[in-house]
Amino acid sequence: MIYRAIVERKLRNIFDALNRGDYEPVLGSFGSPVEHTFFGDHALAGSRHGMDSIASWYDRLKTLFPICISTSTRWLSAGCRGARRR
Repeated sequence: MIYRAIVERKLRNIFDALNRGDYEPVLGSFGSPVEHTFFGDHALAGSRHGMDSIASWYDRLKTLFPICISTSTRWLSAGCRGARRR
């Protein structure tokens, strides 16, 4: 229960920061070494290795799309299995 509350608070803080255009909390949550992959066939797709490369990706993300992530308690608690159900 405590772990869940901590994870939920961290996710909400990260999403709030992204909505403000601040990606530093996201970068701070990565370990080292780091690899970031965004799948697809578009301008944001590909893999990045290293914090500088990932920071550049988030700069590009801000340029292409205004970020607005809405969260709910249900969404945050769905977990991987719940996220796949439709």
